[in-house]
Amino acid sequence: QALSMALDRDGYLKVQDGTGKGNYFSFIPPGLAPFYLSPRDQKAKYGAQAKYWTRDVKGARELLKAATGSDTLKFKLFCNVDRYGSEAQQAWELFAATLKDAGFEAELVYQEYGSYIQSTYLGKMPEGGCACGPLIGSPRDPDNMFNNYWSESARHNWGGTPIEQQKDIDAMIVKQRTLLDPKERLQFIQDMQVKMSESFLVVPYHSSAGWVYANPWVKNWYHK
Repeated sequence: QALSMALDRDGYLKVQDGTGKGNYFSFIPPGLAPFYLSPRDQKAKYGAQAKYWTRDVKGARELLKAATGSDTLKFKLFCNVDRYGSEAQQAWELFAATLKDAGFEAELVYQEYGSYIQSTYLGKMPEGGCACGPLIGSPRDPDNMFNNYWSESARHNWGGTPIEQQKDIDAMIVKQRTLLDPKERLQFIQDMQVKMSESFLVVPYHSSAGWVYANPWVKNWYHK
């Protein structure tokens, strides 16, 4: 929660989003409408959890102090740029620079893509390390995200000891698969994003918009 409050998502979008249509990532990406629930534009639905999505340096420092007993937390931030490109590098540099205000001292460590995928991406990091990068490129349904990144299933990609809230999150993931009424499932998945804001298994950042083109003669083309 402290790390999320230390992020300047609006500032990152101002720098990186040339379309003006970017948004915050939730625990699923904005491209997964209508399931996606914007922490920025629908704060009322997030209720008390909305504060954790808003930059609050003072509040972040207080939480950091309560959690660690220290005013600062030093860690290595492992990330990739040779595959993800210059915009990604700019994002990681912005993170490291702005987190300092709240007491987080991140040392950027750039890894070659193959090494990154086989180590950091799988949660294999030195003690005290932190990973930074995109979660998934083209999810087709929220269940892709839940099963691959938030669940303790066989495909779970992140290492370490599960936090206490993991059992509740796993139960919600299983339940959303059983809901056959579209409206009921939509509401449940949006409620999940609010609930997951209590624990922040990972800290989502910002999502810049982009452009996609197709020649006019392409038939039955649908990009999502």
